[in-house]
Amino acid sequence: MKKKSMILFVCVALFISLGASTIHENVEAKTRRLLAELADNTRSISYVEENYYPPNYSIVMNVNEVGCTNQLVQMWDGTNWLDGIEVDYYYENDLLTLYNMYFYGEGYTMIYYYYDITYDAQNRITESWMDLDMGTGIVAGSHELYEYGDDGLDWWIIYGDYGAGSYVNQQQAYFTYTTEELTECLYQEWDEDNSAWEDDYRHTLAYDGGLLDTVLYEIYESNQWINELFATFTMIDECCPELVIYELWNGSAFENDERHTYTYLRLDFDEKLDEDWINGAWVNDDLDLVTYNDDSKPILIENFVWDGTDWIDSHRSIISYGPLGADPNSVVISTETSNYPNPFNPETTISYKVSNAHQVNLGIYNLKGQLVKTLVNENIGRGTHSVIWNGNDNDGNSVTSGVYFYILNLDGKISQVRKCLLLK
Repeated sequence: MKKKSMILFVCVALFISLGASTIHENVEAKTRRLLAELADNTRSISYVEENYYPPNYSIVMNVNEVGCTNQLVQMWDGTNWLDGIEVDYYYENDLLTLYNMYFYGEGYTMIYYYYDITYDAQNRITESWMDLDMGTGIVAGSHELYEYGDDGLDWWIIYGDYGAGSYVNQQQAYFTYTTEELTECLYQEWDEDNSAWEDDYRHTLAYDGGLLDTVLYEIYESNQWINELFATFTMIDECCPELVIYELWNGSAFENDERHTYTYLRLDFDEKLDEDWINGAWVNDDLDLVTYNDDSKPILIENFVWDGTDWIDSHRSIISYGPLGADPNSVVISTETSNYPNPFNPETTISYKVSNAHQVNLGIYNLKGQLVKTLVNENIGRGTHSVIWNGNDNDGNSVTSGVYFYILNLDGKISQVRKCLLLK
């Protein structure tokens, strides 16, 4: 069983087509789940938000709470721990403003995707840009917008650009509240053929004494809502569940499918046991164990799977903490002089600063992820540098008006991505 609210967060995996082995494909899939669970049930965010709000919103809010700067997920292949995905988190004013994910496959390392995030005056996420890179340039992206009402997040939309060269409607969600409690999440998909939004799935939440009690999951098919899943919660308080039982719809009734049992020794859970309903009994499936540092922040999340007799290693997440700012060894583009003028015609100056000597590559890319112009490709010493782009491509031809990306690499690793606008 997979929560459908996480589908958008998982769907980017479809772009991975570089021939990685099965073990690394498993790393990627399980890493995504682990990222979503990084700060599961933190006290500053209601459990409802963690599980039913849009994926990027939940992840950003949780990472802000935990304040981690790096996360490495590894898969156990039976003999060795293999690096799967690594995430670098960057902050401004203690708020997560950028995170980059790197995918490790056999024989290569590539950037997977990166998010730029903005907030409102109340430190609520309002906008994010995602760009996906396959190691050869940007191939896809998305733009997410969030709007709020008196009770919380009211509306969310994602615009996708998956090789089309422009952003198009993808998915949106509406959230309904009753006396400040979230009672419905309605998700809609964009129908290109009819140029209209169509219902896709929804979650209906019920409460008992102010605590989450049940959630009904439905999908929209053949012009009607069809039961899919039913979850029953036993809550310790408004944030933290003790037990969650999921039942699948078999066409006429709900029947047991999974149950999750949480154990707490502190504010966040230390152990989560997942079991499957098989032949009339609950059977072990997987187990998460969380290790915390002296500040009660998670530093290791270990996942084990049941082999029928014992728990065996599956994957683990190693979480690191540091100053909540930019990596001192990364490229930092000045927000004041990074690209001026912008918009521009006929030329613009791109300025960047490196804290140490690196092999630097600075290139201009179009919306399709195609390389337009290589501006820098050499060893660069420490300091502030600048280069002019005159709106021409590598063949000396003038490019058309539009949005372009300039991507700065350090030693073969993408460090910064920014947008500029050429107007003629």
